[in-house]
Amino acid sequence: MLSRSVWWLRTPASRFLPSGPPYTPTRTVSIAAKAAQPKVTTLDPARLRPSDHVDLSHLKRFAVLQPNRKMGKAGTYLLYHQEDTENISFPPRTAGFFYYYRPPDDLPVTAGGIRFRIAAVNPAAFSRGRDLTRPNGAVWHIALESIAKSMTKTVLREIILRDKLVSEEDMADHTPKGLDNRERAQTVIHSFYEPFPVSFQRAHYINIYSDGNKYRCDVRVFHEQRAGPPSSVYPYSGRALVRFELSTLPEHSGLRVAVLRCVKIIDPPRLMIPDYDGYLPPPVEGELVQRPSRAVSQASRPWVRDLSSGAGKFLALLLDGKAQQPGSR
Repeated sequence: MLSRSVWWLRTPASRFLPSGPPYTPTRTVSIAAKAAQPKVTTLDPARLRPSDHVDLSHLKRFAVLQPNRKMGKAGTYLLYHQEDTENISFPPRTAGFFYYYRPPDDLPVTAGGIRFRIAAVNPAAFSRGRDLTRPNGAVWHIALESIAKSMTKTVLREIILRDKLVSEEDMADHTPKGLDNRERAQTVIHSFYEPFPVSFQRAHYINIYSDGNKYRCDVRVFHEQRAGPPSSVYPYSGRALVRFELSTLPEHSGLRVAVLRCVKIIDPPRLMIPDYDGYLPPPVEGELVQRPSRAVSQASRPWVRDLSSGAGKFLALLLDGKAQQPGSR
């Protein structure tokens, strides 16, 4: 039977700050003070207590430990975000509850994971809170796939299993197998309308799994290509959340055609080419992503993908609910 695990969080030391340039204190905690630290005893939203409320503001990492274990041993360190090799601190006013997100029944088990709900101390306010997001706009989320596979996330597995949020069979059976690091870095979406982050400076690859096979759908939408060098350029920098949608445009009546909508602009598009002629329109929040039009009478047209042919067939697996989690059979 699993022991009842708790999470110890490091809090900032505020004494003996040096003079000079602005200083961000390193978050440390003494053995004597450890007993006073917040303890997160459950990941089940229905069982949260005020004592499970934690403040992660300005913290670069937090430690998850089992009881009676020394800091740094048999624990799990979780980060907010990494850019290159730098750990980015949690934003100000990041206070709330860790919880396990259970996906809807029409999504695979591995769409679940640990999230952080920013909310008031009273657990009754949980439903009125909002989930923490990363700098790219995606929800801060520790995927079940990562928890099941990683040797450093034992404590998280124990809490999830103890709270019966995931069965032991699912924890074992849905561990991804056979994916290299490059594949894990690519985007995996579990449903057709699920938003995913994109950069305006590169192509994106969507991994889709069905019947034990992996398919890759290239989403090359933010580049423009004209005759002569350079053959392909990315005119804008910036980031956004986008999602696929089934087209309702009149010209696609009776057809299954995917379009791409810009759900939210995270970093506004910034022109990277001096004196650019605007051949590729910049993304606009709430609008369909546009591509240059070959028609003289039309400056641009929505990006589209026919779901009945080519790589569009792989997106159709998402729309029809036939996609699977990585590694499943």
